[in-house]
Amino acid sequence: MSVSRYRSASDGRSMDINHGAKKASQVIALNELLTRDSNGLLIPAVTTSLTTVGVSLSTVLATDDNYTSTDDIQYDAAKDGDEFIMAVDDAGTVGFVAGVERAIVDSKTIQAAAAGAGEGRLVRVVKVLTDDDLAVVTLVTNADSDNT
Repeated sequence: MSVSRYRSASDGRSMDINHGAKKASQVIALNELLTRDSNGLLIPAVTTSLTTVGVSLSTVLATDDNYTSTDDIQYDAAKDGDEFIMAVDDAGTVGFVAGVERAIVDSKTIQAAAAGAGEGRLVRVVKVLTDDDLAVVTLVTNADSDNT
């Protein structure tokens, strides 16, 4: 499953489309969490990422003309309160409940267990959909979290 917008907390917009330069020679999938590298370029979020900027609205493959460039790509910027729905590695995990912050397994999947040392907490759980291994979440987009 990919990441998708669930509900916007802002003025009725369903998306907040932005553009940003991507890292050169970086594969990016449609509907995956994005963060920035140390140079401010967009890359897929990983377990150790501390923040996100939003969800990719672009796909970049190794065979694409813009693969080796730092061209702008589109993404859905996450604002405080915007809700997204994501897959969970095991939504039935004890302690995976509304209100907790969690790390990710990869740019499309939430880690249900509590984050370990060095793992950034990128999502705040709003609602758990145990039967489908999904969760409605808000994204941690800046340093307002207790990231490790």
